[in-house]
Formats: sequence, C-alpha cells, structure tokens
Amino acid sequence: IVLVANVIFSVAVGYAFARYRFPFRNALFWMVLVTLMVPKQTLMIPLLDLMVRLGLHDTLWALILPFCVDGFNLFLMKQYIQGLPPDLEDAARADGASEIGILWHVIVPLSRPAIAVLIINTAIINWNSFLFPLILTDTASVRTLPVALAMFSQGPYATDWGALMAGASVSSLPIIAIFWLFQKEIIEGITSGALKD
Repeated sequence: IVLVANVIFSVAVGYAFARYRFPFRNALFWMVLVTLMVPKQTLMIPLLDLMVRLGLHDTLWALILPFCVDGFNLFLMKQYIQGLPPDLEDAARADGASEIGILWHVIVPLSRPAIAVLIINTAIINWNSFLFPLILTDTASVRTLPVALAMFSQGPYATDWGALMAGASVSSLPIIAIFWLFQKEIIEGITSGALKD
C-alpha cells in the first residue's frame, strides 16, 4: 500500500509542481525540500504521540499512513518531469486529451526510469524499516520482518545464528526481485543522460 501510494502521489504532485503555475508553488516546494533536511529520527516522538491520539498505535495503519508520501520521491519526480519536453503534452492537449489522460498516457510512460527508481527506493526503505515499526507497534502480528528478526535473535540463553541468518537471507529476496524486475528501466535512466541528441 505504501509503495502504490508513493508512486501515485509522487507522480501526480511531481507533475503539478513541474508543469502548473499556482499560488505559493515555490513556497510549497521549498517546504518539501525542508522535510528532506530534517532527520527522520526527530519525528519519532511526535509521530508516536499522533498515532496514539488518532487511535492508530499498534495497527497496520500506523505503519502505512505516515509513509505514503516521501519528500525525496516528490523531488525526484518533479525534477524528472521538468526535464521532459512539454511539446508532447501540448500535442496531446491539441488532440483533446484531458489532464489526467496526459498524465497517464504521456507523462507516466516517459517517466518509467524515474518511477522504477522511486519503486526500488521506496521498497528498500520500507521493507528494511526497523526503528519506526519498533516504536509504533507492540504486538507481533503487526511488526515488520526486521523487527521480528531482531526479536527472534533475543533468545533467553543464546542466539541461533544459523536461523537468524537464514531469515535475513530470505527477507532480502523480495528486494532482489524488485531490482531484477526494474533493472532495464534503471539502466535506461542511467544511460539517458549520457547520450547527446
């Protein structure tokens, strides 16, 4: 859910920041950039307090809602879309395409390399998340895999290192699969800036 929400919000908001002129656009974008300068650890206690007040502590929503939008992903998509030629969008408008149609049929296909980077970045950060799930959850049924592995390693007498390493190895398989699925787009994105027109 976090991955899908990040992709949808980042592409839509990045497109809005890159192509539309609206009041306080620059101020809002600077606010997004300021969120990148604030260490995430400084938000632990306020976020825990907010989740407790909303009644979401120790639920899956506490692990989903705060992480549906990321400042880096907004910045990445805005910068990438800004580098795309606006002529294709103008041609689509001349053909009668709606703004949603332009976003879906023009911007999203052209932004596949950036979206692949966004997906991999978001997947790695959220799959490996340890600190926030440790703080925001109490029961084992809603904990993430890194927290469960840490709890698994705290045996009463000794740690079963073989089982712990097997769990860590298995937990890395989804990230490897995601990278493998999107490696073509990543290579395409890396090489796109290296070629002259």
